Amino acid sequence: MDWASPEEQYPFVLIAEGDWGLETSMTPPEGFVADQPVLSTQVADTVSALQFTLSDIGSDWTETGITHVITHKGETRIRTSAVPMFNKQPNAEHGNNGDKPDTQKIAGEVKRPLLPSRIIAQLMGMLF
Repeated sequence: MDWASPEEQYPFVLIAEGDWGLETSMTPPEGFVADQPVLSTQVADTVSALQFTLSDIGSDWTETGITHVITHKGETRIRTSAVPMFNKQPNAEHGNNGDKPDTQKIAGEVKRPLLPSRIIAQLMGMLF
């Protein structure tokens, strides 16, 4: 997720066929706070969304942990993922983390941030 300001929104779009329940929690790294620790909804044959707002209050630019507890037809599934965080705020030196280690590169590979369409595709993959 590219951070262009001290506060960013993390949306999760749900497209459901049938009756689905979703409880999503976020575990931001140190220096970030979420407006809600957990959001939940029931979705039946419709499109819905959940959205968290994270605020930067200190900044450990790593990744945000996401946990989805998904219920459907009496079954419960738990899916976890991590969304990398990139400091693109105007005050960030050279578009990175300033003097802090840059988490965009791990073992020589550049991590690509999840864009909204990729977040939706990832969530859809978890549901089916």
